[in-house]
Amino acid sequence: MPGYFALCAMQCDTLYIYDVTNTAAPVLRGNISGAGAPNFLNNVYNAHVVGNYAYVAAPGDNSLTIIDISNPDNPVYVGHIAGAGAPNFLNYAWNLRVVGNYAYVVCRDEDSLTIIDITNPVAPAYVGHIAGAGAPNFLNNPYGVFIAGNLAYITCYVENSLTIIDITNPAAPAYVGHIAGGANWLNAPRGLDVVGNYAYVASEFTDSLTIIDVTNPAAPFHAAHLNGAGAPNFLNGAYDVCIVGNFALVAVRMDSSLTVVDITNPLAPAFVNHIAGLGVPPHLGLAAIIRIVGTDAFLTGDGVGDRGLIIIDVANPAVPVFVSWTASPGPPGIESIHGMSYWFVPPLPLPLPPPPVSVVTLPATEVRA
Repeated sequence: MPGYFALCAMQCDTLYIYDVTNTAAPVLRGNISGAGAPNFLNNVYNAHVVGNYAYVAAPGDNSLTIIDISNPDNPVYVGHIAGAGAPNFLNYAWNLRVVGNYAYVVCRDEDSLTIIDITNPVAPAYVGHIAGAGAPNFLNNPYGVFIAGNLAYITCYVENSLTIIDITNPAAPAYVGHIAGGANWLNAPRGLDVVGNYAYVASEFTDSLTIIDVTNPAAPFHAAHLNGAGAPNFLNGAYDVCIVGNFALVAVRMDSSLTVVDITNPLAPAFVNHIAGLGVPPHLGLAAIIRIVGTDAFLTGDGVGDRGLIIIDVANPAVPVFVSWTASPGPPGIESIHGMSYWFVPPLPLPLPPPPVSVVTLPATEVRA
């Protein structure tokens, strides 16, 4: 049946699937759970859906686990690859992006970006990795990962850095450059988005949206930032960010807020608006994750009374409107949603282009899960 779905990765070793075709009333459809064999979803932390598969980072199992979600009512285990240290380097795998035939997995306790070949989902295979805290690779506690072209952009929570890795050869990823430190407003960087020549980073301990110029990946530099807890900027504990046109939408933990920042001029970001609520609608207490689907923002709340899936209408990003909150179905105390992804059934058709009047080369774009 046509529709679109959200996959929520839960602290309680479970993936939950919601039908969010009607954003005002999401419906729980299916789930799959279990630490270790047979499903390898211990402390499942994040997921990325591509086609009929969910690629899942399960740090408790040191695993990349692949789930068939073609039937949203009955997700099924397909395969996994696991193990701390050699030969698979997946110690506390907790975030990932999937592009083409590869999963790019950041592993907290490995201090690594680990690349897995997923051509055969039944038997994913290690390809290569790059690791190390401090010089020369600057990957201490990697958290966020974004793939654009031949580069992986990684936020490193303990390194206080944005680190850029060349993934042209997946068997031998190589350090390119990094920028680090509180002076660059990168203290405990978390989520990121990369658009054009800029990386937009949510920096938790500097309460900031930090903009890094990555025109030269070997020498990224601080372009601008907007910071401040509470009024007037509402960025206390900035945790994740998505770019929508000329706006940055930031999930902000300690301000329990979705905060909208105008980035028309990346050198002078400006607060526009926010929507907030702790324990009451919009249930953004300890907001942690944000994903954008069309005109909807999907967020997670992690505060007591707020743990669940939040949907906010951002058709006009400057005026976000609360749509719905669906309480987490997980057991009390371990019901936090760590990560999420989404997909359409069937995939939405691409719009037909107008009749060409000349040959035009369109820039590539990144689909963020």
